[in-house]
Amino acid sequence: MKVFLTGITEVEPKLLDDIHKFLSRIGGPIEYHNLGVSDHSGFKTIFPEVKDFDAQDEFDFGAAIKFGQLLKFKEDIPQEDILVVFTKKELGAPIEEFKTWFSYFDDNVIIVRDKELDFFPKSKWPFVLSHQVVENLFQIFSWASMKEAPKFSHMTPKGCLNDFCSTPPQIEFKLRMAHICNECLNRANSYNIDPNVLRQIKDTIESVRTKLDNFADSVSIEEFSPVVVSEKGEILIEDKEIHLQDLPKALYLFFLKNPGVSIQNQYLRNYKDDLVRIYSKIKRGGENGPLYKLLGFDERGEKTVGYLNTEALKNHRYNISKELKSKLGEAKTEFYQIKSWRKKVNNMPQFYNQIGIPEDLIQIPHNF
Repeated sequence: MKVFLTGITEVEPKLLDDIHKFLSRIGGPIEYHNLGVSDHSGFKTIFPEVKDFDAQDEFDFGAAIKFGQLLKFKEDIPQEDILVVFTKKELGAPIEEFKTWFSYFDDNVIIVRDKELDFFPKSKWPFVLSHQVVENLFQIFSWASMKEAPKFSHMTPKGCLNDFCSTPPQIEFKLRMAHICNECLNRANSYNIDPNVLRQIKDTIESVRTKLDNFADSVSIEEFSPVVVSEKGEILIEDKEIHLQDLPKALYLFFLKNPGVSIQNQYLRNYKDDLVRIYSKIKRGGENGPLYKLLGFDERGEKTVGYLNTEALKNHRYNISKELKSKLGEAKTEFYQIKSWRKKVNNMPQFYNQIGIPEDLIQIPHNF
């Protein structure tokens, strides 16, 4: 079985080389071949799908797959072999209800987006993108088409290769798990996937995990305990109480109540009522002034008098992580802490916050 790797004009040739070298180190029946960056200029006068390609910001799903088929034709790649195309362009949604895509496949063509990977150092991008390749290969071998994604992907991430991820913390959690759940394994086996191919895919995602930062102390998904919150707001992980001051505890509980939700710094104040409810429930006396001050309101929370205090928010995240490390160790803290990352929106940097652990591992009373 052969898998060919290529990129379009804006993709760095060295990145392709690094991905190819990494994937080729894992033994098995899948053979990887690097075609280098593709010159598609000759297609422009022949095929309308690529006529205005360079000027487009988004790679439409149908046009992307058609483009891949044209490249296969140009390179004389048999239909049964698979072509992977890397691009920095945004990927148009193949399924209308899900807008954010980092990769997808159809008709033995895989499209992978090489962009917005800033939550890992650039030196680690080849490993992250290699994971995207084998993730799509696994899906090709166990799904009929991309239209089955809502049926066979985990819309609520659970640390499986088939998690549908829309934010960096969700992607990071999936990469750290290097896991294929029994449900997905059984489906792949029902499609008669070659056991040696499956072994090669599993070895690859394990190797990705060991290559990424802070993965030396790898933790399997079976080792994780749920976060248990009592009616009084006590936070327990592995039967160890996580002791936090009132305001950082309220923030941590708020994000636990909203797993999978990425919140921009500037919009955190929109959740004032939820935060006040949690803060009032767990604080040991006093007014809500510290919370209002953090969010940029007056001391009564009625008028906006400034912006969110981003330095204070950063310090609260740090103190939460510090307490988690003291009780759980550094490796597990990576999963339980509030993640923060940056993304450019209209060429302006925006900062986001989110809990990366899946909803299944959070037990919190409804009245919080």
